[in-house]
Amino acid sequence: MGTALSETCLALTNGRLVLPGEIVPNKALVVQGEKIVAIVDTTALGPDIPQIDVGGRYITPGLIDIHIHGALGHTFNEPTPQAFSTIVEENLRHGVTSLLATIATAPIPELVECLSFSRTWLQQQHPGAQVLGVHLEGPYFSPAQKGAQDPQNLRTPDDGSAEILLAFQDVLKIMTFAPELPGGLELTARLRAGYSAGGRA
Repeated sequence: MGTALSETCLALTNGRLVLPGEIVPNKALVVQGEKIVAIVDTTALGPDIPQIDVGGRYITPGLIDIHIHGALGHTFNEPTPQAFSTIVEENLRHGVTSLLATIATAPIPELVECLSFSRTWLQQQHPGAQVLGVHLEGPYFSPAQKGAQDPQNLRTPDDGSAEILLAFQDVLKIMTFAPELPGGLELTARLRAGYSAGGRA
């Protein structure tokens, strides 16, 4: 890369860089602020550039988790700052830099509370992994394919509750449901229309 290196940069050295199709040893990864600006031989680093020796560890892009329910005894079904903070900070500690807050099937009022809290969380800056939006898992599943979902909270999309959840389409990034249920195809069409319109139904 042709970027001029300066003392405002930071170099990660003695690592194994995970690049598309290969793992590259004996190179320095140079960052400036929040951006990667160069991958160079360590001999190209000037004396003014701070270096961190990563001890032979892998250096990878930040991981993105699109289906994670929680961490350390907390879940995203708990709409509290403590739960969300615990989850995102623990995920960042393990290399996950962004995620979708996955909310499991629950009564509609509880889902609304979780979605509303998630919307507020997304409007603020927080330490830890960045929450990119919500993955709503259910409540529209076939009882025969419910997996770990609570069967008492299963519904069909044609019962009127979908309209309530679609009010949060601005934060919904993934919605997992059974399209064969009554109203499932209509829900699919609404979600697609909202996606095409920039995330709103």
